[in-house]
Amino acid sequence: MKGVLIGVLLFISFYPAQGLAQSKNFGLKFGVGSAGVYQNPVVDGRVRGFSLYGFYDLNISHSFFSTIDLGVTQRGFKSTQNETTQSGGSVKKVTATSRTTYLSLEPFVNVMFLPTSLPIYLGIAPRFDLLIKRDPGELKFTSGTYKIDLVNDLDRFAFGTSLVLGYKNISIAGVRFRLEGKYEVDITDSMSKYPAKYRNNVLMLLLGVNL
Repeated sequence: MKGVLIGVLLFISFYPAQGLAQSKNFGLKFGVGSAGVYQNPVVDGRVRGFSLYGFYDLNISHSFFSTIDLGVTQRGFKSTQNETTQSGGSVKKVTATSRTTYLSLEPFVNVMFLPTSLPIYLGIAPRFDLLIKRDPGELKFTSGTYKIDLVNDLDRFAFGTSLVLGYKNISIAGVRFRLEGKYEVDITDSMSKYPAKYRNNVLMLLLGVNL
C-alpha cells in the first residue's frame, strides 16, 4: 500500500503550479450506477447505487486535459437462494442485497477528438479505493434470517482502473454541465486472506456541473 500512496503523491506533484493557478474548471458530479462483482464463487445479481464526486480539470494541451475525481461510490451485489422443505420441495426464492461504499481517487487523462466543434472526450485513470462502509445483506427464510458476511471480509484498500466517455461544456443559463458514461473495474482482489476472488465493477451515468 505504501507504493500506491507514493504513486498518488508523485502524480499530483508533477502538475505545474502555473496550470493549477490558471484553471478554474472545478465542480461536482453525481449519478447512478449498476454495480456487481467478478467473484469465484459467483454472486448472482447486480445492485443500483449512487455516486458523488468533486472534480478538477487541468488543461494539458488543445486536445488533452486531466480530471482529478475524488468522491464516493456505492457498490455491492445480490445473493439469491431457493428455500426448500425437508423433502426438497420449493418454498420461495430469497434475495439479499449487500452494499459497500468506497472513497475513490481517480486522476484521469482525457483526449478530446474535436475540441472546438464537438467536445466529446475519452479518458482513462488508475483508481485508488478506500472502503468506508459495509452493509451486509440478509436472506430472510421462513425458518429464520441468515446474514451475508462476505462484505465484512473485504480488504480496506483496492486498486482498479476507470474508463470514461463524456461530453462537456453544455451551457444552460450560463452554467456549464457535462455528461459522462463511466466504467470502473478492480484490478486487485479484495479478499486477499482467502482463495476466493472478489473484484468490483460499476457501470454508471453521471451529470457534472461546473461551480
